[in-house]
Amino acid sequence: GDDRPTEADRERADEWLAAGRARHPRSTLEDLRPLGLGEQEPDGLTRAAYRFRPSIDLAVYAANTYSKRDVPPCVRLVPDVVESSSLETRPTVGLAASLLVENDLRVFQPWQAQLLASFWPLNTDAVLAIASCKLVSRINLAGTYWEPCESWMSSLHAADRGWSEMARTAFVLGAASLNDRLRGTAVDALIEGIADGRARPGTLAETLLHVVSGGWIKLTRFADSMREAARTSILAERIVAEVLDRLIATWAEIPRDGHAILALQVGLLSNLRQATSPEARSALARVKGTGKAAKLAKQLCSFEADDRSPAMRRAALEAAEGRIARAVRIMEWTKAEG
Repeated sequence: GDDRPTEADRERADEWLAAGRARHPRSTLEDLRPLGLGEQEPDGLTRAAYRFRPSIDLAVYAANTYSKRDVPPCVRLVPDVVESSSLETRPTVGLAASLLVENDLRVFQPWQAQLLASFWPLNTDAVLAIASCKLVSRINLAGTYWEPCESWMSSLHAADRGWSEMARTAFVLGAASLNDRLRGTAVDALIEGIADGRARPGTLAETLLHVVSGGWIKLTRFADSMREAARTSILAERIVAEVLDRLIATWAEIPRDGHAILALQVGLLSNLRQATSPEARSALARVKGTGKAAKLAKQLCSFEADDRSPAMRRAALEAAEGRIARAVRIMEWTKAEG
């Protein structure tokens, strides 16, 4: 309805907040100011903003997997002032606040993390921020030991639910993990996201560049995950190639394991009959030597785009079909709710 709260409604402030956050999950709730809610509480009146910290000391962070009391979360939360008395009745604030104590927030059954993600389905950033911290701690571990970390990534599979920056961060970290189950979860999410349009190459590349700027991501693992996703469709090949192109374009010099990215890109562009972007070509042209990476860079620089590439036409059709199917689903949901 059109009613708005007044100071007389302060006893019902928590109910008004729940209604406001259900309708506007990513906005500042100006209409609720008369209720006297704290402006510094995350996802109270003020929308919580999350940002991954790529500059962490991975060795120190991972060594304190179960005792991070003196190590800040790998995701920054703004604002970050919470009153413990409000957490039980303000679930959106409670979810955001749980990031600050993620070392104490452990689940031993997959459904427990999935339940947390279901509390606020329109905004799962808090759960995905916790997922990112747990993924960083275990990124170089073959097993997840007593905690099923992949369950924290469950919201990535929500059909037609757009990917926020935290969703993309969790995907990148999962895709670069040593653990096969985590990489598999990330790959499955990417395949689904490509099919319905959630995985957009521009924003995905932006998040990837931010995460890898820390210098501790293993590009070989990430390339393996992207290769698995690219095998599923021509559209997936095109999306993966665009993401890798933007990554390559930022290289002042090829990273130690950058040859894995170049080798994958050679295969993708050969199938698509496409060429690197001018920015990526400029970066590759600076590569000297006769090693494996240099040979791959030279090969990529020699590619020329085919404007009549059948593969690119098929990719465009697949993209259109996926978006039409998504629009039809949304239309059906709207009719059902009406």
